[in-house]
Amino acid sequence: MASEPKKSIRIGGASGYWGDSNAAPAQLVDRGDIDYLVFDYLAEVTMAILAKLKSRKEDQGYAHDFVFGVMKPLIRKIAD
Repeated sequence: MASEPKKSIRIGGASGYWGDSNAAPAQLVDRGDIDYLVFDYLAEVTMAILAKLKSRKEDQGYAHDFVFGVMKPLIRKIAD
């Protein structure tokens, strides 16, 4: 019995750490022909920085700036 070919998906890795270039996500969305866009803001050094921030102030310690700096300008394109 012949098996069906598996459908390929394309995943765009938009970041490697908190503070990575904000240009990559837009480039991937505009020209990457991708199905999924993923971000990794939790690199080891980033986690150490965020933990230190959280220990100083409870409402800190989260990578949140990408929501407005990266995602907001792209959200309509991503939704399409």
